[in-house]
Amino acid sequence: MRDSEYLNWRFISRPDASYAVLAASRGRDLIGYIVCRIASIEGAAWGYIVDYLVEDRSMRVFAMLLQHAECRLAEADVKGIVCSVAMAPFRGALVRHGFFPVPFRGESYVRVTTNHRNPRLQPYSDLRCWFMTMADGDLEMAF
Repeated sequence: MRDSEYLNWRFISRPDASYAVLAASRGRDLIGYIVCRIASIEGAAWGYIVDYLVEDRSMRVFAMLLQHAECRLAEADVKGIVCSVAMAPFRGALVRHGFFPVPFRGESYVRVTTNHRNPRLQPYSDLRCWFMTMADGDLEMAF
């Protein structure tokens, strides 16, 4: 669940890394956000798109947030921008923004098994219903 409590814990309150959180709203309603981070690798600044979520998986909102994140990272003179975990249909939007798929430290695979007989847990066994980004772990801390 990506609510304000989780986002504050995962990104804002974290003492070991700094993140920029950009949000989109319609009136008083939050309709999307994107989280980015700058990390130094061998003396060069790299930008990372760490997390994003948009209402109704809107490509228009995602593209707007991505554009603002790219501008913020470019102002910091990053040498490249990486988004390691991108779910369809967001991959297409990334490609339209100049991102391209690169084999990077191998591919990641996720498998789900349901060990419980509780029928309420059954929906979690269908990976097609999942939405995963780098924020679902500490993947960006490996760089």
